[in-house]
Amino acid sequence: MTLETLKQEWLDTPESHYHLKHLLSQLVADDTELSTHRKWVRDHVFGMGEDAFHWVWKLLVDEMRNDFRFLEIGCHKCQVISLIRILSNRASKNANIFGITPMNGAGTGWTEDDYQGDIQKLHDKFNIEYPNLYRGFSQEEEAVNFANQNSLFDIVYIDGSHEYNDVEADLNNYAPLVYRGGFLVMDDCCNDLNFAPTGHFAGIQPVTDAFLDYMKEHGEKWDFVFNIEHIRVMKRK
Repeated sequence: MTLETLKQEWLDTPESHYHLKHLLSQLVADDTELSTHRKWVRDHVFGMGEDAFHWVWKLLVDEMRNDFRFLEIGCHKCQVISLIRILSNRASKNANIFGITPMNGAGTGWTEDDYQGDIQKLHDKFNIEYPNLYRGFSQEEEAVNFANQNSLFDIVYIDGSHEYNDVEADLNNYAPLVYRGGFLVMDDCCNDLNFAPTGHFAGIQPVTDAFLDYMKEHGEKWDFVFNIEHIRVMKRK
């Protein structure tokens, strides 16, 4: 499977959403390296999301040039950032990985204190290089400067605050830092899609609202690629 074949197979129907989620989950289960990483993250409560998302990231890394740049807004305990490193290493690609995170449970309800220690523990567990992280909130001027100084990016992943104004600011500040032909990945923003009444988590309504409002103004610069559950992939024209 490639990103293009998944795009062609995608339909906005309950049946398609269900089928693709379970297809990608099974591909992860059959991949020892990916399933080991996901199981460790899940068992140690180092991240949320769906098993299927690991395959989404694999498909995106497969599309990357040999030397690519990745930025995550939010990071939590770096489940995705560590996965990007694992995937890039096994594809013999050089990933320049950046993240912006307050290194606390702001907005999540999580109260653990040693986020930096947990991030180091995860990277030590899988023997991978520690990322380049800015410690602070994504709306801070210094955080925006950090991203601009290291841009442009092949992938920008926004998974930060769930408040409308914060999501709006994240989109305005970081979506323009995607190369043409690169990808914007948004978490928690698929409430507008045609899911079955039960069994799916489509996202958080203020996040979806901010995303849709941003695309009303800037949508001519972006192509929708696909979604899996509450994660949506856009490609910059």
